[in-house]
Amino acid sequence: MDENNLEEMSGIREVENMGGGDLNMTPEQPVAPSYEIPRLTPEEPDDSSSNKGPVILLIATIVVILGLVAYGAMSFSKSKTEKFFGLFADDYMFGMANEVTEMMMKDGKYTTEFSVDPSDFSQFVDTEIPINRLAMVSEQVTSGADFSGKVYLDVDSTELVTFKYAKTGETFGITVPDLMNEYFVVKNENLKALARKFGASEEDIAQIPDKLTVEEIEKLMETSEIDTEKYVNILERYVEPISELIESNLIEEEKELKIKENTFTLTRHSLELTEKDLYDFAKKFLEIAKDDEELYNALKEDEPTFEVESFEEWKEGLTEGITSIDEMLGTADDVTVMFRLSAYVDGKDTMGIEISFPEENVSLRLATLNEKKSSYTEVVAFVEEGEIKIITTTIAGDNEYTGDIKVAADMGAANININIAKYKMKYSKDATLEKLDALPIFVLNDETMESIEAKLEEIQKNATNYITTITEKAPESLKTMLGDMSDIANDYEVPDYDYDYDYDYDEEPFAIKGSQVYILSDSNEVYSKMKLGMTRDEIIALMGEPDYDETFGEMTFLDWDDEYYNSHSVIIEEGVVTEISRDLASASYENIQLSTELGTEIEDLDSVLKNVKEGMDLLSVEKVLGNKYFESERNNYGEVTYTWYDKAENYVTISFDENGEVWYVGSVWGSY
Repeated sequence: MDENNLEEMSGIREVENMGGGDLNMTPEQPVAPSYEIPRLTPEEPDDSSSNKGPVILLIATIVVILGLVAYGAMSFSKSKTEKFFGLFADDYMFGMANEVTEMMMKDGKYTTEFSVDPSDFSQFVDTEIPINRLAMVSEQVTSGADFSGKVYLDVDSTELVTFKYAKTGETFGITVPDLMNEYFVVKNENLKALARKFGASEEDIAQIPDKLTVEEIEKLMETSEIDTEKYVNILERYVEPISELIESNLIEEEKELKIKENTFTLTRHSLELTEKDLYDFAKKFLEIAKDDEELYNALKEDEPTFEVESFEEWKEGLTEGITSIDEMLGTADDVTVMFRLSAYVDGKDTMGIEISFPEENVSLRLATLNEKKSSYTEVVAFVEEGEIKIITTTIAGDNEYTGDIKVAADMGAANININIAKYKMKYSKDATLEKLDALPIFVLNDETMESIEAKLEEIQKNATNYITTITEKAPESLKTMLGDMSDIANDYEVPDYDYDYDYDYDEEPFAIKGSQVYILSDSNEVYSKMKLGMTRDEIIALMGEPDYDETFGEMTFLDWDDEYYNSHSVIIEEGVVTEISRDLASASYENIQLSTELGTEIEDLDSVLKNVKEGMDLLSVEKVLGNKYFESERNNYGEVTYTWYDKAENYVTISFDENGEVWYVGSVWGSY
């Protein structure tokens, strides 16, 4: 390809002469990419010595190398490699996105909104959805380094489920209105002490700065301590020879590109690599690296998993790699394009970029049609079965951008064209910043862990009222929909079982029936006979045929239930029972209370459970909750779970590990 042609980026017409037409958002059926290249077919001979496995690995390697070259080539002024990779960062492709980003970084207020029209989805749920509007809205006000904002769900113009945040100076806070009475605030100071308060390990605390600064944040975000500058210097000797290989595989040709309802004849600049090219790339890279002692020393210093003990071993290994590649080159395909990277160019504007694996019939394309006040962008995935499009259309106004997102698919039998969401982004200079120093705040840095836990418990207790408040605020359309959903659920007909409520437990002291109501004495007898290590046949002989019998992966779940939510269960792995458990409902039969059967003396679990901590042994827990409890689960790892009730039939489950120490304390649940 002539260098002047690439430099001029010759095209057929300029953007303003593209005959854009209106922004009709109905996607046209796109023209699938035409790969006019010879391809291997199952009928053609395929030399087994030309192994495709290493080629796939090489493709991954080459993609990395191309990234390095694209970065390094920038130092080679006017090189064709630099110009080629520069096509993929063209502002024409990303102009509207850059404008929106700049708008969101200004001082003032910006609002973003993503909304859906529920009627678009009615066909998928086969019922009318009474809601007209469902949107996720975010608002943020920025003033210098300070900001405040909120995110909320909008249902038919009613604000529900709101989350608010603010930063003032060196403090940052969050709150949920109607659930929390103040902002939970963290000061940017003494962060090590704050982490220690929440139980972080000393090892983790050592990594936390006392105060976050720009420099500290950059350090936290770094994935390594490697000096990248030295690798830039090392890379320079690889750029030019590999650039020569790239430039010898650059193709320039006229191709049609269909965007929206328009077809454009554009100049396509492509890097096309055959199997032979991939091996050539790898060989050239290894030939340079083989004698590169500076690269060897850098890797040995910076890479913990680097295990080459000496430079001589390094040279020997890479020499063997070059010899192996030479053998593969003898049978490598030098016709079939395996990898193609393309840019579709009009004049000086890149309108489309594409990465393709023609041999696999896979292609991914990003194409954009920009006009003065609008942008139409589509991401198209071409696969053997058809194509899938994600389409965004944006229209610019005065400090405002509106548009929509669509999905279109043509996969043979499946043809989808649906509007997923509309979006709006709006900017205003006039806005009021909410400042934390003028609001009720709860500063975590200044509070003890006991007061923080008390505050969290207060929030937990407010949760019920919060749900009630949200329900009362909900518009009638949402209440109607929830009611309709309940009606659908209620239309389900429950099978008419003939339950035996007069079952005589003395008649068969152990035999379990599907209609049996377990009380504690029955369950203890049942549970004591269920043993870890039993075979499936043994457990079924003991329990009878299960009400639930399902296998997922290597685990089988068996469950024996009754209509009062009582159950006995096992898990079977590799043919034997590895876990037994039971779940007994309180007040399940003729007002029988498990708390009474247990003889519990706990008045209120909530008031005493906070004294149960991880790491306690069973004796210590008994001192807090008493010894009136029953085993509800055991597995072959030595873990066991017990259940405690209080007199009001509230209950909690507490799990102990193989060492007999508490590792999980559940929440308190109410009775059935």
